Amino acid sequence: MINRITKLLALFCVSLFLLPGCGRAAVEPEKLVWVLPKTSMTFNQEDFNALLREKGFPSEVEFVELDNIVYTPEQDYRNYYNDLLSEYLQSGAQADLIYCGYVNDAYLMRVQDKTLAPLNDFLETAEGIKLQQAIPELFWRSSKVDGKNYGLTNMRPNYAYGYSMIANQKYLDKYNIDLSELPESIAEWGPLLGRVYDAEKAEGNEDFYIMRDPISAGYYPHYSPIIPLLVVADERNSELTAVSLFDQPDVIALHKAVASYTQAGYIGDFHDENGQVLQADFLFDVDVSRGWENLAASYNSIFATKGLDPYDLAGRNLTEPVTATVDAGFHGVTEKSVQKERALELLALVFSDPDIANFMCYGKEGVDYTIKDGLVVLNPPFSDSGESYHSPPLGNDLLAAPSVYDDPDRVSLIQSLYEQAAPSKIEGFFLDYSAIQAELEAVWKIYAQEGYISGPAEEIAPQYAGLSQKLKAAGLENILTQINRQLDDWRRKDASGAP
Repeated sequence: MINRITKLLALFCVSLFLLPGCGRAAVEPEKLVWVLPKTSMTFNQEDFNALLREKGFPSEVEFVELDNIVYTPEQDYRNYYNDLLSEYLQSGAQADLIYCGYVNDAYLMRVQDKTLAPLNDFLETAEGIKLQQAIPELFWRSSKVDGKNYGLTNMRPNYAYGYSMIANQKYLDKYNIDLSELPESIAEWGPLLGRVYDAEKAEGNEDFYIMRDPISAGYYPHYSPIIPLLVVADERNSELTAVSLFDQPDVIALHKAVASYTQAGYIGDFHDENGQVLQADFLFDVDVSRGWENLAASYNSIFATKGLDPYDLAGRNLTEPVTATVDAGFHGVTEKSVQKERALELLALVFSDPDIANFMCYGKEGVDYTIKDGLVVLNPPFSDSGESYHSPPLGNDLLAAPSVYDDPDRVSLIQSLYEQAAPSKIEGFFLDYSAIQAELEAVWKIYAQEGYISGPAEEIAPQYAGLSQKLKAAGLENILTQINRQLDDWRRKDASGAP
């Protein structure tokens, strides 16, 4: 009797499995949908899913690409993707994971409207602990909203940075230049630059230039962006205050000096008009870096890939490293996902696995890149770009293998930088744009049309003054007032420890 019952139960289970739709979840897990902007997709979805299978992940992923981002003076770049994402979410279409947007107000908005699920409980699991260990503490601190983490941003080295200079040792020796005695401000280097430049030209050194343009390299030391390119906080100021970048005397003086250096012929580049690497003689270069030693190594690595001889380089760090504002787009799991646990596991895998990091940064090994002497060598068309990686839409660049354009000790250098960097005064501050939306659209339109300041040195300060006046007339003063009000509230809440 027992055997008969057992057989009947077995037949019943088999029949259920054979019925359409029955038993499918056990052998064919539902796919996960990850919503991203179209411009971010630089890899093949089939290859990505094949890699997930190799890692033992049970579900496939479909990346839903929303429309391309449009950059025009009439189109506020921050809102375009946000609007598309809102329409997609309101349609009820599947969205297990989402990319929130391009600056941190998009992340804050998705936290406030409860689109994103908090990660804190998951971070206590085995997968969550592994994820925590793969990501520097800076990112966890900077992504907290009211004490909780809701997402992960693309992990990049430049979220802690300093400014460094490198110098050609043969010219330091020839002209008896002591780097430690140089003024901190590039605006005060004029007499030295002129002396060296004139002497080299008098000797017939036509390929000689002093330095690349530090303004084009984003050299604004001591300022942390609140609204990129417009509103900043001065890290030297004990009072946490938002100010307009275009009203700062040291910024204007620097730009004016660089314009005069350009007029005099001091400014050059090590690329020709087609972007190919040259090796013209230079005295200095200033750039965002992980220390001057790494900046020097990056230079010589690039020259080596082109068959050029290395330079004998010295250097100096011009500013101490500080943590940047983590204001890129965030990825998170949606509250409405019916596969929340699996989506969380996918998020953890993507941000903690080195093989996936390599895939996101470089593509498919053997197709997009090869490994030579432990370094990634990019295959055409990326091999001639001078870039160390693709622009990954997601993933942990900090785990990716170093390329031929990187220092071989890249990972340890980045980790050391994060440990040394002092926290920015605005680390963890998320600006709520809702109160300044109309003014910001007007201000951004003016900046997009007139924000590129150039020309002779004597025209720089008047251009700054004119642009500042137009920005204020469009509502910049109200924007600053609103931001400083939010900063005060945030600072008081942070000091009290209140959630």
